Amino acid sequence: GVLIMRWEIPWARVFPLRLMLRLGAEFRYYPAPLVSVRGRKPVYGEIGHTIMNVLADFKNYTYALPTIRGLVIHMSTGRTDILLPKNRYDAVLKALNTSNETVLALGSNFSLSADSHLVAIQGDDGSYQTQAINILNKERKVT
Repeated sequence: GVLIMRWEIPWARVFPLRLMLRLGAEFRYYPAPLVSVRGRKPVYGEIGHTIMNVLADFKNYTYALPTIRGLVIHMSTGRTDILLPKNRYDAVLKALNTSNETVLALGSNFSLSADSHLVAIQGDDGSYQTQAINILNKERKVT
C-alpha cells in the first residue's frame, strides 16, 4: 500500500484515481508509485474555491459528479474520443438530464489501453494545472 498524508485524505475518499495518478507524477512512476516515501510533502493541500468544490462535497465525502461505469476518454493528436458502453445509455441520459445547463461533468474510468493520463498538479499558491504522465521513454499516443 501507499501511505497518504492528512491533506490527501479527502482526495483519497472522493477522487482516489486522481490522487494515485498525482502520486505517480510526483515520483515519476507510471501510473502510480509502488512504494511509499516517508517524510514527503503532500501532493494536494487545501482545496480552496475551485470547480472541485462544485463537483464533490469534500466535507461529507460524497460525489455530485455522476460516474458512468465503463466510460473512458481517449485523446490523441487533434482528436478526443468518449467511449460509452452501450448498456449505460440510461446512466448517460440521467447524467445529461441532471447536469447544469452550462457545465457537463462526468466521471470516467481508468483506461488500460491509454499509454498516458492527465494529472491535476496543485501549485504552491493553490491553483491547479494539468500535466500528462506516461511510461518512461515511451512516446504518448493515447492519453
